[in-house]
Amino acid sequence: PTSASAATMDAALTALLARLGLGRLEETLMDEAITELPLLTSMGAEMLRENLSEIGVDDADIAVLSAELFPPAPADASGGGTAADGNSAAGTGGADAPRGGGALAPRPGDSSGLSAEAESAATAAGVTHEEETAHEMAEWLLKPYLVTDLDDLKKKVMRLTAQGNAYLADGQYANAAATYSHALGLEAPNSRANAALYYNRSAAQYKLGRPWLAVRDATLAAEADPRRSAPAWWRVAQLSLATGDVPTAKDAVARGLHAQPGCAPLRSIQAAIA
Repeated sequence: PTSASAATMDAALTALLARLGLGRLEETLMDEAITELPLLTSMGAEMLRENLSEIGVDDADIAVLSAELFPPAPADASGGGTAADGNSAAGTGGADAPRGGGALAPRPGDSSGLSAEAESAATAAGVTHEEETAHEMAEWLLKPYLVTDLDDLKKKVMRLTAQGNAYLADGQYANAAATYSHALGLEAPNSRANAALYYNRSAAQYKLGRPWLAVRDATLAAEADPRRSAPAWWRVAQLSLATGDVPTAKDAVARGLHAQPGCAPLRSIQAAIA
């Protein structure tokens, strides 16, 4: 496509929204480059709720769509996870699928600034939760001069990230970009937090009509946290295609698939530009 507005929604997603009485969401989803049904199902139930809430979709509409895409599975004797919790194969569409757009919001008590998607990617890579937690604490301690103010720094980064996400959801894109920049200026020794900030600032830059800066920030997000870089490379590819830069899009797809070979949305872009 030559521009974001030139994108079209696939027939399956359009039909689903119409059947659920959610046709009003088409414009919002297209603004976030969420134009294919597999992209929604790839998020899993939890991330779907979080992502749609961040871009301003009403809770009631989110509940209707989530119930349709991720119906509760019958309880079984093993006590395993259900599609509703986003942990089953049917619910996630693959742990390595990227998000469609918007901000990466921190969860309560999570100092990284990334969501469950990042943890699922780490699990897929063979990293346990305990190892990931230990790695994060080690990162915060890499710069000795920050040790005495470590807790304060983490709180500032989390507060600014949440504030930036609120601005982004409210359509105050310039304020969002400035707030993310402020948080990045703190130079927190945490690759996941910084990747989330770059990724979110990329979304704000795109909304401000600065696609070249959006590509730059998405690239910085990918480079800041290579193990979880597929969502950022996906955004680089989408934005590059929107500006007619096919070579950069191809390079972004290749890098994203190197990080997460089974990523369906990246495979979709690869097929479209082959």
